[in-house]
Amino acid sequence: MDTPRVPDVPPERLFVTLLSDPQIWMTVQALARSDAHVDDLQSYTGLSAAAITHALDHLCATETIMSRPSDADPQIVYYQLHVDRLAALAQATLTALHPALTLAPPPNNPPPLPQPVRPRVLFLCTRNSARSQIAEGLLRMISGGTVDAFSAGVAPASLHPLARESLERVGAFTAPMDSKHMDVFAGQHFDYAITVCDQAREVCPIFPNADQHMHWSLPDPAAAEVNRQPKAFQAVSIELAQRIRYLLTFIERDRRQVGTGVRA
Repeated sequence: MDTPRVPDVPPERLFVTLLSDPQIWMTVQALARSDAHVDDLQSYTGLSAAAITHALDHLCATETIMSRPSDADPQIVYYQLHVDRLAALAQATLTALHPALTLAPPPNNPPPLPQPVRPRVLFLCTRNSARSQIAEGLLRMISGGTVDAFSAGVAPASLHPLARESLERVGAFTAPMDSKHMDVFAGQHFDYAITVCDQAREVCPIFPNADQHMHWSLPDPAAAEVNRQPKAFQAVSIELAQRIRYLLTFIERDRRQVGTGVRA
C-alpha cells in the first residue's frame, strides 16, 4: 500500500485537517495513553482494521507518529505518538489564529500532588534489570516523591550496572535497587501498570489490580553492543524522563477528574 500524500495545506492548517477526521482523532487519543499495535488500537477505539490503517497511514505521512517492530515479535509493529511534532502543529495553528495564543510548555517538575493522594505506579519489563529500574528511579525523582514508584520483571535477572549509573548521573536516589519478580506485588493495587519492554507486554498484557495499563515500546539498552551500551542507556533514560513527565500530566488530570466525578 502506498503511503498517502501529506495534505497540500499550510502547516498551520495541517493540525486541524488531520484531527477533523474522527478516525484519526480516536487513534491519536488512544496513542496518547499508550504505545500500541493495530490489534490494540482496534480494541481501544472499536474501529475496523481498515479505519485504523487509514488513520495510521496519514499520521505516519505527517510524521506525527513513529513506529518500531516489537522486540518480542518483529511481525508486530508498535506505534508511538510523536508529541513534539503534534505540539508544533498545534502551536502553528494557534499562532496563525492570533499571535498572542501560545501553548505553555509542560513544567519540567510538575507541582506536587496534594496529600494524601499518592498514586502507585508499577513498571514491568522482562528482567527488571534496566529499563523498569531506571523508570522507577526517574519517576521518584521527577515527581518529587509524590508518586509511589515500583518495578518488577516477569523473569528477573541481576541489575545492570549501567542502570544504576544512569540514575546516579542525574542525581536520582538509587538505594535500594534489586531485581524482583512481579509476583512480589501480587494482590497489591496500582493506579498504573506500565510495561516498558515488548516481551513483557506480550507475556503479561494485563496486570491484575491495576486501574490503568500502558505500554512504552522501548529498545533494550543492554542488548546493544558492549561499546555502545553507555549511549544506549543514556538514550533510553532521556526517553523515559520525557515519557514520565507526560505521565505526570495524565496523573494530575486523572486526579482532578476523579475529584469532580469525571474520568477520561
